[in-house]
Amino acid sequence: MMIRIFILFNIYYISLTLSSRLKYRESVTENVELYHTITSLDKMISVNYQQSIEFLNINSPYTTYFLVDGQKLRTSRLIDREEFCRIKLCENSQCHPCEIYMDFVLKENGQPRDIISLILTIEDVNEYRPQFSDNSRNDQTIHLNISEGVPVGHILPIPSATDKDGEDDELVYWIDKNKKIPFELVSFGSNQIVNPYIINISENTQPSLTKSLLRIHAFDNDSNDNSRITYNFSSQVSELIRQTFQLNSQTGELFLLQALDYEQYKEYRMPIKAQDSGPVSVPVYTLVIINIEDENDNKPVTNIRTSEYFQFNNNTLYISEETPINTLLMHVIVQDLDSNLNGKVQCWIESSDYLKLNITNALNNMFSIYTSQLFDREQQSTYSFHLIIEDFGLKIRHRVKHDLRLVINDINDNPPIFIQSYYNLTIEEEQDYEQALIRFEANDKDLNESSQITYELMSNEYKYLFYLNEDTGELFLREKLDREIKSHYDLIVRAHDHGKYPSQLHTDVICYIKILDKNEYKPEFEKEMYLFHGISETISINTSIGFVKAIDRDKNLIIYSISSSNFKIDSLTGEIFVNKQLDYDANDSCENLFVTAKNQDGLNSSCPVEICLQPINEYPPELHIESRLIYVNIDNTSFIHMHAFDRDRSPLSFLSFRLEKSSKCNLTCSSNGTIYMDKNEHCIGIIDLFVSIDDNDRYPSSKTTNETIRLVFYSNIISLQQILFSSNYKFTIEIIIITIILILIICIFCLIVYVVYRHRRQISLSKSTQLNNIKDQIGFTENHGLLNDGPVDVTNIKLKPNTNSDTSSSFNDSCYGSSETDVYHHLSGNKLAGKILISSNDKYIILCKDQNNINHDETNSSSSSSSPNGNNNSNLITRYQSNNRTGIVQAYHTQIKSPNQNLEFFQNNNELKKVTGSTATTTTTTTTFNYRNNTPLNEYYL
Repeated sequence: MMIRIFILFNIYYISLTLSSRLKYRESVTENVELYHTITSLDKMISVNYQQSIEFLNINSPYTTYFLVDGQKLRTSRLIDREEFCRIKLCENSQCHPCEIYMDFVLKENGQPRDIISLILTIEDVNEYRPQFSDNSRNDQTIHLNISEGVPVGHILPIPSATDKDGEDDELVYWIDKNKKIPFELVSFGSNQIVNPYIINISENTQPSLTKSLLRIHAFDNDSNDNSRITYNFSSQVSELIRQTFQLNSQTGELFLLQALDYEQYKEYRMPIKAQDSGPVSVPVYTLVIINIEDENDNKPVTNIRTSEYFQFNNNTLYISEETPINTLLMHVIVQDLDSNLNGKVQCWIESSDYLKLNITNALNNMFSIYTSQLFDREQQSTYSFHLIIEDFGLKIRHRVKHDLRLVINDINDNPPIFIQSYYNLTIEEEQDYEQALIRFEANDKDLNESSQITYELMSNEYKYLFYLNEDTGELFLREKLDREIKSHYDLIVRAHDHGKYPSQLHTDVICYIKILDKNEYKPEFEKEMYLFHGISETISINTSIGFVKAIDRDKNLIIYSISSSNFKIDSLTGEIFVNKQLDYDANDSCENLFVTAKNQDGLNSSCPVEICLQPINEYPPELHIESRLIYVNIDNTSFIHMHAFDRDRSPLSFLSFRLEKSSKCNLTCSSNGTIYMDKNEHCIGIIDLFVSIDDNDRYPSSKTTNETIRLVFYSNIISLQQILFSSNYKFTIEIIIITIILILIICIFCLIVYVVYRHRRQISLSKSTQLNNIKDQIGFTENHGLLNDGPVDVTNIKLKPNTNSDTSSSFNDSCYGSSETDVYHHLSGNKLAGKILISSNDKYIILCKDQNNINHDETNSSSSSSSPNGNNNSNLITRYQSNNRTGIVQAYHTQIKSPNQNLEFFQNNNELKKVTGSTATTTTTTTTFNYRNNTPLNEYYL
């Protein structure tokens, strides 16, 4: 539904567009004389001499037969209506009447203004007689056969006549009554056909001899041969139809033989005759009308026409930047050979350059493109856009895309602009200035001659004192100035361009000149010319190359400047530095420039400076690859030449060769690289020679390349293959010897590693034995842990006493969990502590020995017992302290689980601390400990 509404809207829009254009009718009779005037512009509209017309589409077929002469339409060939009908030039292929639709562009002063449509009717001249067509005979006699017994009212068919001037239906038939005949004319021509066959087929229908377009059927109530019907084309059917279609005479099936083209023939009419096989049979006729349906099989063809004011070349349109809004740029004439919506097109513009153009549908498939913005070439000089044309095909749509460019031509719309808004200049009186006082500089954004600038001094009253170079803008002094007469001058300087359209533009600037009292001396350089030769081409940027010095006898401050971009100068010291990376090969070897010394009063002098580069010998000589391996036939060659090159291009360098004296063959080498052989030496085999190549460039030093070249000598008797085979055999022996040496080195290395490993293992076992001996001297339980979850049965726990007789250094001073003893004696109580092995963030247990009972600081202490070895009466006690030595007092309980074991343990929550030394005999004894803030030296983490 939406598609139908869209199509109806487009048709309505196109009809409105067509109705708004100028339409006229005119007629012309065929066979008029050549260059006959059909109509003129003044018959259509009121015109003036500046208006003219031309064909809108110069590729239309009718432009072959007609021409436009200014304001008149004339014939250019013979006008024949019958030919126009044959070539389908008439609108909608209708020959009655034959109308040709023409479109013209109305121009005024060469600029398109409007579109004019003309419907030209070709009037027929009755120049042909009607003729009966009968292919069976060559004369004009019609032969009819009739049986003698036919009843009255029997119909005899008569072949139709044709008239090239008009429709055959308009012919009038009668029977000459002068002769008495028993016949009466009742119907003729198309009146014999009652129900014609009408079918519609697509122009894309494929030819086929198996699939028929339609089947024609006639009935005959007779029997046998009298009822057997044959079908044939009427004699009036043209040869074109017979070549396009085939009629099966037995079945009446109509087949397509050739492809159809709607643009050539839109309809086919073919009379069909059906006749039985009986004697004196009477044929009947029918008409088959085949209407060809158009398919969208033609792409739109575009013709772009621009105004005479603009230039259009290679899809590029050139317009002026002063082009106003709504200026017509071009007409886009689209020709689509399809019909109806398949032949109607739409057109639009796509651009990514922010180009604003307006496109309108002027007439049928003609579109006009107008400007919708102002242009400024200085902001953007080129625009790219795409012109897209698409038809309204219902099944498929064809789209054509044209890539166009819009180039903006420059006009003189920008005046010159000085780089400064004003200028200040100070000069001394009574001073001659041979050089320019100042240089004025202006820029113009326009192009070509519009950007060429000329300078002019507008202060006429001062022209006798000052001279301004109109090309360079340099201001010179003609005469000496006297401050007592005038102390300052205000000069007006004008810069104007050479643009002509729309006008020449200019800009003025003021130069304020102040006259100072006379300064007698200007800076003078110590030398007439400064020479800096031998500057290395690899010198770094900002490296000093020397000084220039000027002296001002007035003792004024001197400011130095330099006239080269490759170098810069310290404005106060006159030291010259490198400003850009120099290259001897890319630049001239010497650069001549000027250094200017100017004092604070503006007096200045210049001095020439010559700076010459010294090429650096950067690269050593290189031997060509073909000179590294040379095959020499001693029977045919007496000398060999080596080739080398040097990437340096110093004019002082040259290559020289030196050959190490060979013990074989008595070879000699010249300095140019030629090796000479002694004919008396029969030299056969491979010789490696050491060659030294020197470039002899002494700045900063010469570079030498040492290369090894291999000479393979052979002869006509001993071939090159024999020499190479012998060399390969020797090479194989060398590889085997090197492999054996590598295997021996690997074996020796593995043996050294094994010896080191055995030595370290023996040291480790020795240390372990010493640690075990130390542990044997410490009293501890051998098969229990100090931390467990819940109470532990200590029935099977056995104590291992210390058997060392030196109790003061072993058991008495030992700590469980340490393999090394580090005794710390408390200042009070003669208490001994174990060794610290944990960090300060962990909880720890203090195991120590006390010879006395638990003192008064400990509450509810357990009963004392003798030491396990029997040598001391000291008790082994456990002290617990929290982390970070906070000194928090915590209560623990002592519980004896087995009276027969000399062991007591401490329990708090799920932690169990076990120590040796208890001899309690009570079955169950509960003792509460109050652990002091005791910080021992040695701690052990459980």
